[in-house]
Amino acid sequence: MAQPNKENLLILGGTGYIGSYILEQIVKAKNSFRNIAIFTSPRTAETKSELLDSLRAKEVGVIVGDVNKPEDLLKAFQGHSADQLGF
Repeated sequence: MAQPNKENLLILGGTGYIGSYILEQIVKAKNSFRNIAIFTSPRTAETKSELLDSLRAKEVGVIVGDVNKPEDLLKAFQGHSADQLGF
């Protein structure tokens, strides 16, 4: 069976206890993707800035926004198709 095209991957919730382990494995397989990005809250951007800086150093995009604001989510989804989103 052919593997699906995995050009862009947008991950919501990738900095918590479980999500960070999943994200770590995805980053290890980053050659399978053209772009990897995470969507995270402004609070996480403040409290986990070192983690986010280390992700940026690994060429992971960091998008900061509020999941309760549709405009923030729509902005994050630009350039990502629905079959390539991870939750």
